[in-house]
Amino acid sequence: RDLHTAYRRQRQMCIRDSVYDTNDEKWVVVYEDGTNGVMRTLTYDSSNDSFSASSSVTLKSGGLVGSSIAYDTNRNAGLAIYGTGSGTSSKVYFKKWTSSSGTLTLGSETEITNTTYGSYTKNANGAEANIVFLPTRSLFIMIYSYTFDYGFGNRTWPIGINSAVIEANGTVTIANKATIISSNAISGGPQTMVVDDSSNTVLIPVSYTHLTLPTICSV
Repeated sequence: RDLHTAYRRQRQMCIRDSVYDTNDEKWVVVYEDGTNGVMRTLTYDSSNDSFSASSSVTLKSGGLVGSSIAYDTNRNAGLAIYGTGSGTSSKVYFKKWTSSSGTLTLGSETEITNTTYGSYTKNANGAEANIVFLPTRSLFIMIYSYTFDYGFGNRTWPIGINSAVIEANGTVTIANKATIISSNAISGGPQTMVVDDSSNTVLIPVSYTHLTLPTICSV
């Protein structure tokens, strides 16, 4: 079933991302309601091809610059990654989320910080933010862009990557803050990732100045 098409038809909204919570048996969506970035759960009724929605919870006041969500089937919890601001004022955050009987609970907001790109000041940029979960490793992979001031204005090129784990006690451990691409030939960041569970590999397509090539990240 095309979740985005069906629910957008009902609510006329722009869904940024969605994931199915297998424990709560609900779809979880993230979108903008015109003012804020919000999340809510959806229940699909196949008898009349429609969705019923829970009350929304605010992911970020003031709207989002890119957002994505993923679900840990082992911990019955997920992470949301999202951005705010623009230029060198851009920031990227993540929050843990859980769903019970259709009610979403969000954890505290954590900023992803990276301070330098070579000798330049840079900020994580959520415009191309994305997150996936690797079940065989119980590991989240986050990607996003950087905006940096190289002395003649701002550019948004390199791609940052982080891994994150929801621990048994419910805390989130984030690691491996790095750039996987640092070439100024990049003209566009990633907008999706493909997971190959059998080889613990994430395929990340990136756009260079004259062509689009995949980047393979083994974890």
